[in-house]
Amino acid sequence: MQTLNCNFHIHSQRSACAGAEMTLVNILRESDRLGYQRIGICDHAHRKRDGMAEHLRLARSTVKRLGSKVEVLLGCEAEMHSPADISISRATAKECDYVLVAANHYHLSWVENPRLKSARAYARHYLKMFEGAIDSGLCHVVAHPFVIWRIQGVETEEIFRCYRDGDLRFLLKKAAKRDVALELNPRHALQFSGFFRRLLEICRSAGCQFVVGSDAHALQAIRLPISCQQLSRLGFRNDDFIVPAKCRQSGGAVPAQA
Repeated sequence: MQTLNCNFHIHSQRSACAGAEMTLVNILRESDRLGYQRIGICDHAHRKRDGMAEHLRLARSTVKRLGSKVEVLLGCEAEMHSPADISISRATAKECDYVLVAANHYHLSWVENPRLKSARAYARHYLKMFEGAIDSGLCHVVAHPFVIWRIQGVETEEIFRCYRDGDLRFLLKKAAKRDVALELNPRHALQFSGFFRRLLEICRSAGCQFVVGSDAHALQAIRLPISCQQLSRLGFRNDDFIVPAKCRQSGGAVPAQA
């Protein structure tokens, strides 16, 4: 699949959770070695005033100076602090080629959690966070969608069972209308294959597409941990994927293999 020539979720060393080896030089070298056509570097933007816009301008200049056969898109990974509060400003979003938004960073102390610690409560709250990301007008891709982990006493699979198809279809139709895609993280797709087959079916009926990304925090994680055969067995085709920046710039979806 030509889809696997792209990886749109890579963190540089600017993200505190990324390894020291994640310099732009090393990321470009490894991406070239792997034969990628396009990559996206998306560092965490936890606060509206964190210097992200300046970082993006500097990174753009550095990438241009370094030169690369790989097309490099520069974005960020913002997050929902609550269903009505996103972590970046409109000005910062304008500096990005695209904006990933995580609606599931419940492990961070400043992110709102539901009052009840149950699978149903988290499922309901997450759907509000997801809709808030779409309604922000700043989101191009919802990062690691619908997967909630690190909640003591609450299993991810149990949360999946609490999502109703009707609610998912409503939100995914809304996402498609706003040109918001979903990230497909191969690790999640393989680990939770049953849910992702279900999600793919609903996405197709809603007209919502995917962007592939590994959420790499180390050089070895830049390689997508999935084969073309595995992706096909899950039911995915090339036309299920788009390029996030081109989607925004052209006002419509552009296939990942374009």
